[in-house]
Amino acid sequence: MKGLMWKRGYTFPTMKRVFCVLEGSMLSVYGSENEFDRGHTPQKVVEITQVQLWDGRSTFKHYDHGFILVALGGKSYQCSVDSSLLQKEWIHAIQSSLEEPYRIVADEIIDAQRDLNSEVKEERDMASIAAEAVQRAEVASRAIRGGEEHIQLLREKQAGLAQKARDTTDEMHDAERKAADTLEKSKAAKQAAHDDILRNAVQPGQMSETFKKDAAKHSALYEVEMNVVSTLQKAIHDIHADMAELSIADAVADVAAMKTNAEQTIQQATGAIHSAQTAKVKVKLRLASWTSSHSHVDSLAQGYLRVKNTLRPKMHRKYFVLFGKTLCWYKNADDYFQNIRSPLGVVHVAGPIKDWTGKVGLTTYPNAFSIPTVEGKELHVSASVANEVSTWSVAILTGATMIPMSPERARDAKVRRDSFDLTSPPAHTHRMSFFTPTSDRLLDAPFSAKKDKGDESSDKPDIVVVEGSLVKQGHFVPTMKRKYCVVVGVHIYFFDSHEQYVALKAENGALSPDTTTVSCSELLRVNDWDGSLLLMTYPHAFQIDTLHHAHILCSAASAKEKERWMKGIRTAIGHHVASARAVGSLDSFHHVADESKVPLTDQARAVLEFETILADYFHQHNSAKEEDVYVMTKLFQGREGELLKHLDDMYITSLAKDHASLVAKLTKYHAAKLADNSAIETDGLLPHLEGILTYDVPALLTTSKVRVYAVVLGNKLLHFSTRIAALTEPDHPTDTIVFVAAQASPDAALKLEIVDPQGVQRVYDAASTVQRDHWIRTMHLGLEYARAHRQRATLKVSERSLTALSICCGSSTTLHEILDIPFSDECSPESAEFKQLMVAYYEEHNPDGLASVEALLMHFRGKEHLLLASLDKMYGTTLVANDHMTKLCTAMSAYSSDTALRTAAAPGSWRHSLSCDGSLPHHKKAGFVMVKCSPTMPQLKKCYCVVEGASLTCYAGVDMAHVLLGPWQIDNVSMGDGQFSMYIDTSADTNVFAQL
Repeated sequence: MKGLMWKRGYTFPTMKRVFCVLEGSMLSVYGSENEFDRGHTPQKVVEITQVQLWDGRSTFKHYDHGFILVALGGKSYQCSVDSSLLQKEWIHAIQSSLEEPYRIVADEIIDAQRDLNSEVKEERDMASIAAEAVQRAEVASRAIRGGEEHIQLLREKQAGLAQKARDTTDEMHDAERKAADTLEKSKAAKQAAHDDILRNAVQPGQMSETFKKDAAKHSALYEVEMNVVSTLQKAIHDIHADMAELSIADAVADVAAMKTNAEQTIQQATGAIHSAQTAKVKVKLRLASWTSSHSHVDSLAQGYLRVKNTLRPKMHRKYFVLFGKTLCWYKNADDYFQNIRSPLGVVHVAGPIKDWTGKVGLTTYPNAFSIPTVEGKELHVSASVANEVSTWSVAILTGATMIPMSPERARDAKVRRDSFDLTSPPAHTHRMSFFTPTSDRLLDAPFSAKKDKGDESSDKPDIVVVEGSLVKQGHFVPTMKRKYCVVVGVHIYFFDSHEQYVALKAENGALSPDTTTVSCSELLRVNDWDGSLLLMTYPHAFQIDTLHHAHILCSAASAKEKERWMKGIRTAIGHHVASARAVGSLDSFHHVADESKVPLTDQARAVLEFETILADYFHQHNSAKEEDVYVMTKLFQGREGELLKHLDDMYITSLAKDHASLVAKLTKYHAAKLADNSAIETDGLLPHLEGILTYDVPALLTTSKVRVYAVVLGNKLLHFSTRIAALTEPDHPTDTIVFVAAQASPDAALKLEIVDPQGVQRVYDAASTVQRDHWIRTMHLGLEYARAHRQRATLKVSERSLTALSICCGSSTTLHEILDIPFSDECSPESAEFKQLMVAYYEEHNPDGLASVEALLMHFRGKEHLLLASLDKMYGTTLVANDHMTKLCTAMSAYSSDTALRTAAAPGSWRHSLSCDGSLPHHKKAGFVMVKCSPTMPQLKKCYCVVEGASLTCYAGVDMAHVLLGPWQIDNVSMGDGQFSMYIDTSADTNVFAQL
């Protein structure tokens, strides 16, 4: 938005007619519209953080339609426009610009929930498909069993018919044989009868009847036998017909088809189950990585830069942060986290960076560049290393295309985004689920003249927190009188008696500061009081501070009653402030409009309530530490009870007892968060762990304890003063220790010991045995990682175990490095089989991760059982319980140990040199390097360095005409504290510092 308005200057408080252009939260001020059209540099650029109404009253004149703009850093500008319509438009435009980070966060939440819901839906769909496929497979299995049983019955029936056919055939053959015999006998009988007829032809009376009867008899028998044969033949024909009707081949074909269909169904079910498991893992990964995922409200770049002083030829080291187009700088990183609303300076980037010589006075700074700004100036800065220049160049190019964003609102939006529970069901699928704008709310909450009903209801809760009789001092007459006091919400009411309270409550229904006729005050804090007055001393006394800076002196009947009142009042104040923050109030200078609020989870509300309690507590007991509340809550996350106990012991209070329920709630949330995070184990390479340890610093006669923020990276332990220092300056630890052994101390349960390459033992105290074991396990993984990747280590040979190897000369220990042994394809058959099983496992559970199988096997070489446990936890399988896999792991561990021993005993496998990046040195290396060597070269200077064999020489240029340093023989090379830096020890007892 752009237009004319009246604006009062900050240095000279006079109203002036100017032309203003609003872009995001940046307001550019021009002398006239003509200047803007011609592209002139604006006279003033203001980073707005808040807008509020202004009554327009000044010393000599009254301005209508006014409003106040609060800039980043606390300055305020009074403005006035020509009409109420313009006033509303400007206020609405500014408010909308300030709410943009929250709208961005809301869109990210909607997109993340949409993706999460699609993955959950995919998981459910795949599970349903798998269930249906399994049911179909079960039905097919039953059908196959029925078909096979039917085939078996048919085969049994066929076998019976075949046997019956054989028996009938045998009977038919017997009947045919009998018929043939009967036929022969019949023929013989007939021949005999015929012969008898011929013999007695002359004398017919002498013919024998016997022959005739025998012929007739045998003819009849023959007919009977032939009938039997015909009957048996028909029976055999019927049996063969029945056998032909048995379709065994068709039944076998049907069963084969059913088996094929069942196999396809099983494959479909397996694929659906795998897809469901993959979708489930994606859901877990999305939920676990939500807080660490990139957001558009994150800072584009942040870090330390040296900036040129505009008045004197000098460079200052400041901490720069870029949000969108807004570039701010602070004194240091702690100042950024604690005083984000008060930067030392703020500008708005206008385009890509430019080259700058870096010359300031007589000194030339490396990695220098300038940043053009909307304000028309150029910011001349210098980075520590070269890669930071490219990082800032990309960030500024990106920021120049974005709108300006207020740092405090961007960070607050990021906090709300990270605290949002993605699993909560959205009310809608668009932005209205997080933003509910109304026409009545045009300004931020504390400056709006009209509150909506939701705010009024939230400001007047009718829940009684604590009530009872107290002896209190009067407001006007300083005499102590007994009153019946009631705390409702954040207000305390004073009645003459309990009967008056009951009558008023029955009449009005609920107590309210607007409707009640009794004395009422808004609570601010409660403190102890010694009870001493002019004439008397009252026991069990305490003091209540109100919002209007009044002090109410009270005395309870007993110590228990006093504790009840103080605990109740503190709880009421904590709940009120947490609720105020939940609806958009960060503090008295930063409020978020209701239409831009993102719903907070119960965990976020509990954390806000805890921070409020700590802020009030430090304000009362030690105001100098009030700014450390945010850092302390982060450091003691999950251990809030310990923090409260420390404060109670230090200031003799009862915080832990008063807020035990809140601490229990925070502990439960932290445990649930740890359980969610531990459910997924990624295949990380470099072992890494961070946390607070107590370091035992040895002194002359005693040992002092120092709390450090420790970071384990591989086989290195880094010390930082605070967690913020570790986050903002990871390349500048206070101490760096390379350890070769780590173990639990036998003297104390919570102590752990590490040993450096020189054999020096260092002792640390952990908070619990679980934490100690976790640190030791991570350190052991770091040592294994160092050995697997051939990092520099001191290997120590003991009688019981060969964990490391050191080459000692006298009393000194020399660091060595294992050379690359020529690669051999020789490997154990167990390794080849294990690799094949891993490939098959990934094809089934995670086909996308097949490319990482080789790296996983290399990383977990010698400790394959840890790989199986990690895969079981990630994919929900039971590889550890598989006896065959366990035997393979045992065999491969033994093979790796034998290989390591043979490698260690191989001659010529050690070398004394090590390159700066940890790799083996080349035969010759040359290039430009920043070098410093006292006293010859006390400051960093760009030299052309040549490393040939074990010799180092530094030249002035590429022509190598003039030698600056060397040539020296290199004795040892070690990693430097900064990024891409190293220390080189030479044979001439000269130490050279080099930075790439």
